[in-house]
Amino acid sequence: MDNGGMGDGASDRRPILTKRELQVLAALARFGNVSDIADSLSISPSTVETHLSHIRAKSGLHHAAQIVAWGYDNGFLSAPD
Repeated sequence: MDNGGMGDGASDRRPILTKRELQVLAALARFGNVSDIADSLSISPSTVETHLSHIRAKSGLHHAAQIVAWGYDNGFLSAPD
């Protein structure tokens, strides 16, 4: 059964995030809100929302905390030293 690249046995098929999606994900982990993410990346809040929408679609998650945890679990984010 195809599970869309997520779940058991799918660790080698994680979604590919664009460079900007990775930047938005990292900023989400750091700031947690669209306005601060937009300011930190010098983009509009609506552009942040677009990137978050793509990340939600790729991760299958909707809440910021879940997305950040997913980012760490899948190696997109690393804990600060």
